[in-house]
Amino acid sequence: MSLIVLLASACSGLPGSKTFHDPLTTQEHITVGKTYMNQRNFDNARLEFQAALSQEPHNVPALLARGDLEFEQGAWEDAESFYQDVLEISPNNAVAANNLAMA
Repeated sequence: MSLIVLLASACSGLPGSKTFHDPLTTQEHITVGKTYMNQRNFDNARLEFQAALSQEPHNVPALLARGDLEFEQGAWEDAESFYQDVLEISPNNAVAANNLAMA
């Protein structure tokens, strides 16, 4: 218990919290996510697509990729939601319209 108190007090002198700088671009997160999807590593793919969407919430390729991931896993309603988000941004997006019809 005293070790915890000692560690906590040692940390109290540190400067304020630092913000995390993501070294990857949105496109790089999408590329890594697609690589994970191809390896059927869906958890890591989801993390990468979410990182891309955190950087650019209206990024059409990231939204499509996330929709494809949900579709691949049988989460039809989630897939539909991502495809609909794409169509709100890009109403003539043929890929999203096609995938939405299949979801």
